Amino acid sequence: MTPAKNRAALQGQTTIARKVYDLVPMQEAWPASRIYGLLAKNANIDLSIVLGCLTSLKDTGLVRDVGNQTWQRVPVRGEIHAQGYQPEEQGAMPPPPAPAGERPNLTLAQAPAQDPKPAPLDLLAGIALQLRDLGKAIASVASEIESAALVIAEGNSETEANLDKLRQLQTLLKSLSIA
Repeated sequence: MTPAKNRAALQGQTTIARKVYDLVPMQEAWPASRIYGLLAKNANIDLSIVLGCLTSLKDTGLVRDVGNQTWQRVPVRGEIHAQGYQPEEQGAMPPPPAPAGERPNLTLAQAPAQDPKPAPLDLLAGIALQLRDLGKAIASVASEIESAALVIAEGNSETEANLDKLRQLQTLLKSLSIA
């Protein structure tokens, strides 16, 4: 992904989605629960909102679902990683990996600012995302109901055709017995 496309896609996201994006690692895949745990430390937020944000970020191509609900950030060309190197440079040697489970030490100036409470618009955006997902689910169920109704109607027409044949047969048998 190009840096310009990345910036444009991020600008279309809510503040919560941007915070979720900032927590999704590029080097490894994290489960949504781990991302939620880091975000929920300083914000009153539901896991469903984090999952909705991850889905929205996936739909815009900013992150990808690696499998089993583990998420990884899509690399941006020319982006400098937290370790301070660019993988696109020729001959660049990656720094040694950090021990598992360790997070880089950030000074107070480097630490990302976190709101004690999410903004009201972010809450509404999360609710709207949930409603959109619910609307998609309702539309899917409505489509299934419509398919079932068509199958039932088709079965009814077959039954009615068979009933007409039975009536014809009864009429024929009555006419044979009278004669």
